[in-house]
Amino acid sequence: RRVLFRSRLVAREFRVPLIGPDEEPELIRLQTARELIDSAEEVAIDYHAWTDEGDSSQRRVLALALRNELLETYRKLAASAGLRLAGLLPRSAGLAALSEGDSPEVIVGLGHGWREIALARSGQALLSRSLAGTGWAQEVRRVLASQGLTAPGAAKVRIAGGTADDVAALAAVLDSPPAQDPIPDRKSTRLNSSHVSESRMPS
Repeated sequence: RRVLFRSRLVAREFRVPLIGPDEEPELIRLQTARELIDSAEEVAIDYHAWTDEGDSSQRRVLALALRNELLETYRKLAASAGLRLAGLLPRSAGLAALSEGDSPEVIVGLGHGWREIALARSGQALLSRSLAGTGWAQEVRRVLASQGLTAPGAAKVRIAGGTADDVAALAAVLDSPPAQDPIPDRKSTRLNSSHVSESRMPS
């Protein structure tokens, strides 16, 4: 599997009615297609869905779309190395895999040339955003506010990677200081979120 930058993917968040598991993929594919600029035939779509805590008759959905030409490029890169591409994993899934328990956690990943936030529960990404520019810490607070998670103790906030200055910058805009974790070695991290593929969604 290869990890994808957030900028390579188009993400859409929405709700759909609770229906049977056989009908759900097609419904989500159609809803995702309505919200994309590209046609559904030009992209590979995958998704993660879970029951809405506020309305058990609804399912919340995080859908991800990748242009087919990018998918084909990754296949060719794998083939040139004598490998078969098994799947593509969004980086937010790797961040979400760091979450523990059933309570929401906010994981802020900081690396060379990239910053990303993932709202996660039980290892699954519920929301993800790229963070750009010098105002990234304020953007983290805005994401928390949009989800009603700014009160102390509403959600555990952790930084993966980054420096002491990054921790200080984030602590300055939060009511509770964030915990700092090293980004784990990829060989020891179990990524249990969905990977972008063509197998789950009918074309």
